[in-house]
Amino acid sequence: MFEQVVAGIAGYGNCIGIPTVGGEVQFDAAYEGNPLVNAMCVGLINHEDIKKGQAHGVGNTVMYVGAKTGRDGIHGATFASEELSDSSEDKRPAVQVGDPFMEKLLLEACLELVKNDALVGIQDMGAAGLTSSSAEMASKAGSGIEMNIDLVPQRETGMTAYEMMLSESQERMLIVVEKGREQEIIDLFSKYELEAVAIGKVTDDKMLRLLHKGEVVAEVPADALAEEAPVYYKPSSEPAYFREFQEMDNVIPEVEDYETTLLALLQQPTIASKEWVYDQYDHMVRTSTVVSPGSDAAVVRVRGTEKGLAMTTDCNSRYIYLDPETGGKIAVAEAARNIICSGGEPLAITDCLNFGNPEKPEIFWQFEKAVDGMSEACRMLGTPVIGGNVSCITKRMEQLSIQHRLSVWSAWLKILST
Repeated sequence: MFEQVVAGIAGYGNCIGIPTVGGEVQFDAAYEGNPLVNAMCVGLINHEDIKKGQAHGVGNTVMYVGAKTGRDGIHGATFASEELSDSSEDKRPAVQVGDPFMEKLLLEACLELVKNDALVGIQDMGAAGLTSSSAEMASKAGSGIEMNIDLVPQRETGMTAYEMMLSESQERMLIVVEKGREQEIIDLFSKYELEAVAIGKVTDDKMLRLLHKGEVVAEVPADALAEEAPVYYKPSSEPAYFREFQEMDNVIPEVEDYETTLLALLQQPTIASKEWVYDQYDHMVRTSTVVSPGSDAAVVRVRGTEKGLAMTTDCNSRYIYLDPETGGKIAVAEAARNIICSGGEPLAITDCLNFGNPEKPEIFWQFEKAVDGMSEACRMLGTPVIGGNVSCITKRMEQLSIQHRLSVWSAWLKILST
């Protein structure tokens, strides 16, 4: 399973032409049959080229661009946060099927698109696909969107409105363009052999309205699916094991044979060299990587400047389990140290948080305490949390370990000129 995960990352990353410059690998019985894989992509953009995911301009055209929609990935985001069981195999279609070559074409097309003043707003179709992207774009702009989903490009026959709206097929974007300039966008994407289809329009009623086979099949306030989603306040209680840990006496282990003990430690998969992993990744594509995988942090030069970008991935999940709040602080501090040891200045973090079922008070306690610890450390260091994701998952995880990963620290690093 581990080999397949590594092969998947290498197969997609190496094909798309983006260097894989760092990461962290941990092994624990908690992950048997259910590996956790968190990934992040860091990019640079000029401020004047930033396009937001907002559907402004009543009457402007909503367009679908990229790959066709299939049944793969339906409920993919919620599947990532389910308690897995023997019946989970039946939900294999919830796993998205990626095409790195299609993604590369879409990437290049979108980079050209953002320089076109016909573009009003753009958002990827991530979790919940068309549903989340359309509702969020409308809500952020204080507008509405009406879509005829019969026009959505489909690679499978007989798809229902439900399937089209919740599919999480990869390599797709939703964009809003100025009315009357649709052909410019179609021509742009046709150069890359990609679909670009007008499927709707921006309205002024703040509703997300769907048409299918000549009928209105859904009409929901956009805000209800975005900004006004319910906030849950879950019960929280300290687990019994935590108090037991706190009452334990400090013990310094006695080591009789240091050489044998050291060799035994170095043979542990979590401690052993990960060169076998990152040797399969292309970390030199684009030839901007200054510090390669295996160091405290990766460093990538920013061409045309005397600056660089330093990134690291750090966390000790055992610390999180033993003391979630202190472990959260340690994760942030470790990442900051690695950036500093690479000559950089910590600027911001993004986090990937993986816990058990938050419906259980003891699990929610672990979750909130870890976040409290991270929050305090970030305030002390002056580093905002600028993104992240949360997956609350399986019983197996609850029984054995809690994985909490602080995903990537980013920092500008001054590169001295020679």
